[in-house]
Amino acid sequence: MKDNNSQCMVLFLGHGSRAPGAMNGMEIIFNQMIERYHIPHMMICQMEGLGLDLVSAIDQSYYDGFRTILVLPFFLHSGNHLLIDVPGILEDARNKYPDLKIHQGRHLGADSSLADLAYKRLQESLRDMA
Repeated sequence: MKDNNSQCMVLFLGHGSRAPGAMNGMEIIFNQMIERYHIPHMMICQMEGLGLDLVSAIDQSYYDGFRTILVLPFFLHSGNHLLIDVPGILEDARNKYPDLKIHQGRHLGADSSLADLAYKRLQESLRDMA
């Protein structure tokens, strides 16, 4: 086990899907973030479906020596997963690991950069129709 008590593990949390390949886009964004911003400790996980789930990612991070975890939701909207499910999972983790500091970060939300992306997709789709 590594001594990472002073370091933070970032859990990049997606909704997940049972469809093979459905999370490829999220994985591309995940890898771009690591490459562009040199995030040293980051793991991808899902709420449901294929891939590593949030509970297992928390357990793995803890067993790897991390005592500080930031769950960064890759979600556009703040629905039941972010309002109910994730806080419940984090509370369970705090009870299981009393020395763990775990925080739910901000979701994507209504950022103006998303309006630019939506407009770009609109223009591409209109060209596709022509």
